[in-house]
Amino acid sequence: MRNILKPPIKTKRINFLVLYVVLLMILPGLGAEEKPGSEVQRTIKLWKSSPERIKINDQLSYIFQHDSTTQITVIQLAVKGGTRAIPVIRRGLMFLTLNLSFDMQTYIDLIEFTQMGSSIHYSVEGDFCVVTIQGLTKHIDNTLKILMGIFRDPLFSSLRIDSTLDFMSLQQKSEEESLENLMQYSLLNAFYGKQDYSYAGSIFGDTESRKKIGRKDALQLYKARFNLSNMCIAVSSDLSREETTKLIEKHFKNIPVGTPLQDETFRMSVPESKSIFIKKENQQVLISFGVLLPGINMENYTRVSLLKSLMGKGIGSRLWQLRLEKELTYNINAHFLQMKDSGIFFMYIKTDTSKKEEAYRAFRKIITETAKNGVSPEELKMTASFTEAEYLRQNETKPERMFNIAMFESLGVGYEFPGLLFSSIEREGIEVEKFNKWLGEIFQPEKLIEVIIGPEDLKRVPD
Repeated sequence: MRNILKPPIKTKRINFLVLYVVLLMILPGLGAEEKPGSEVQRTIKLWKSSPERIKINDQLSYIFQHDSTTQITVIQLAVKGGTRAIPVIRRGLMFLTLNLSFDMQTYIDLIEFTQMGSSIHYSVEGDFCVVTIQGLTKHIDNTLKILMGIFRDPLFSSLRIDSTLDFMSLQQKSEEESLENLMQYSLLNAFYGKQDYSYAGSIFGDTESRKKIGRKDALQLYKARFNLSNMCIAVSSDLSREETTKLIEKHFKNIPVGTPLQDETFRMSVPESKSIFIKKENQQVLISFGVLLPGINMENYTRVSLLKSLMGKGIGSRLWQLRLEKELTYNINAHFLQMKDSGIFFMYIKTDTSKKEEAYRAFRKIITETAKNGVSPEELKMTASFTEAEYLRQNETKPERMFNIAMFESLGVGYEFPGLLFSSIEREGIEVEKFNKWLGEIFQPEKLIEVIIGPEDLKRVPD
């Protein structure tokens, strides 16, 4: 799952200076002196060339963004239906099917693919799964010839299935070595776990679920979802619109149309037990708090993006004082998983076992004070600037941009969503009263779930 946290970056003072310089360059009004009675105007554009939807015929269309900065073409395929589309008892089936749908069938194809310098990556998200195809533009036609040839007629043999299941088992075990992954899956299980279909569990399944999936299941899923009616195609290339259209038509016109599918909604609720402890023999303790989010729309996504920056993104965030001033932690972070109907916001710290009690109390105090007192207009404005800068960075490369476009299209808010987010951040960044009211609602004590991972549990002290 792409949303699984990477190891947090250890922020240093130089990072802040570099970021501030970048902010001054991309946000001219940030360092400008405002004259009384005037406002500094900031014009921000996410990309030079806006994406557009191109219709080839009634069944086939794609989203295109021209980018001549590099002679590289990136094609993002997003298939509707991620973990939520698979019964919990067969968790891992989506990854198995996705893997087999693009698995190289001959060494000749693999050697040619490698020699061209092309790459393919895929992941399973909550509401969709994605395939990222990248290659030099001069080789992209042959790259698609190999990959789409496999995709149109994949080989679901017992040998390949067994090999992939073994790989999934190793990946699942590797995930469990990460405290961040354990925390994230614990929150998903807490909020979504007790139902037949949900976001809970690893995309690689578990020992029991992998025993229940096989060739028949993978083939049935492939025929139902891996078709044009349930697929979004997004392309960023230095090729012209006309050249790209010919490329897409050539390699995708023979893919079955299929029938559009809608995943059933399911319930999400705050569990009665608000504390989760996972025993892990480490020299450190991870302390985390998570809360449910509403479904995706512009207002909700903007606010949670601001919240992430406010609480746990480097110097200036609320959690930073635990590291800089009180020396209670050496790692802080905040993150959120946004799905179509809901989401999860969570923040965490890592601390030494000897400091866990004090760090826990200080962590809870920050949350309580944030909910009660909110933020000042100045802090919210600065938070908005950092959020904008981070979002620019997240859309810097072609693969990142195409992933975001395909993601928002798959979540039902449209590929234009990323380009509209900046004006929403600007607007939300000055509506202090509304934001503070939302903070009080989102951080209500009865909504928070805490996850503690370490060698021993700690005594929780009331606020």
